[in-house]
Amino acid sequence: DGANALPVIGEFDTQDILPASFSDVVAFWHQGIFLAAYADLTLAPLFHNRVMRWNVKREKLSYDQWTSADPTTGINGANVFASKSGDDETGELYYGDSVNGYVIKERTSEDTYRLSTKTEVLEGTQTEVFIGGTENAPYIEPGSSTTAGTIPDDLIIFWDNESTTPGSGWTEITSTYDGRFIVIDSSVTTTAETTHTHAVSGTITGGVTGTVCTGDQGGGNNNDTIPTHSHPWSINTAAINTEPRHIRLRAFKSASASTTEFPLGSIIMFDQVETPTGWENVDLTGSSNGHYIKIASTNLNTVIPAAHGHSYSGNSDESDSISGESSFSATPSGAAGTHVHSIDGSIDSADLSGWELDNTSFHFIKKIGEADTWDGTDKFAYVFVEGAGTPSGWTIDSSFDSTY
Repeated sequence: DGANALPVIGEFDTQDILPASFSDVVAFWHQGIFLAAYADLTLAPLFHNRVMRWNVKREKLSYDQWTSADPTTGINGANVFASKSGDDETGELYYGDSVNGYVIKERTSEDTYRLSTKTEVLEGTQTEVFIGGTENAPYIEPGSSTTAGTIPDDLIIFWDNESTTPGSGWTEITSTYDGRFIVIDSSVTTTAETTHTHAVSGTITGGVTGTVCTGDQGGGNNNDTIPTHSHPWSINTAAINTEPRHIRLRAFKSASASTTEFPLGSIIMFDQVETPTGWENVDLTGSSNGHYIKIASTNLNTVIPAAHGHSYSGNSDESDSISGESSFSATPSGAAGTHVHSIDGSIDSADLSGWELDNTSFHFIKKIGEADTWDGTDKFAYVFVEGAGTPSGWTIDSSFDSTY
């Protein structure tokens, strides 16, 4: 208390320690227990044969007695203590043997079987026991395992990397459907109806004051003016694709795949809010949210806005309104006044960001790591299928037919 030294452990008498090894006592604090290893005065051994344990909360004293019939091969008392007390450890107490260097775990440690990796657990018999979770977060529960089937042929996944592929068992079909949007249907077809033009028209009117050459056949003079005239015109604009807002992704289909899980990087559709272990949401709150999917091989994951404009270029109709006008000093003969005008222009860009097709909304999720074997929750994934058959283990859902 700053003035007086009071006994903390009144029941323990330090005179029980062998005086020759008094300075060799080893003490340790572990989970509310104060421990001290020492050589007992009564037996006067050459090693620590006693461990004093003082429970601070209960204020109780106890002893561990260390004995061995053969000190040369047996355990000869503690000369060091250590405990596993990290964030993911259970806090077991370990003793280091004072003669032969054995490491011993305290018998009264937590009776809970903790798993370090899934591989460790799979080495057991697993009779009526299910091993779930991931490699670094496994768990055990009653049950049995069901053999997973391999991925059937013709399932289609999306891919957002231009330089990598899903690997063996997957065939790229991007070129087959390049430039196409996806509409859900019970059959496989490809169409392209996004290109269109506009018909634009008008009339050029007015006269131009100026001089005219001496005219045909010697008629006219240098001061004659071009009379008022007009030219109607009608031109089709240049064709352009009109597309809704979208992002671009590659497409691969399974072909003799031997795995039971989608490859890392796969993008599929999902109909539940919580993303499964090993997957991440694909930009659900970012710039691509609410966009349609277009099959393409370049500029992947690029947001393409729904806006476009048109240019046009051509000539007006001919006009011969100059021929025969009385304002000329001499009437020209022939078609000296017949001519056209060149016309160039553009239609202002139209913002179609609110343009909606008949659509079905899904979460898009991407595999980024090891998937959980099973967490007790049914999860339903959706993929496109190339072909009319129904893959084994999957069900065709026709409720989304004719929607993008």
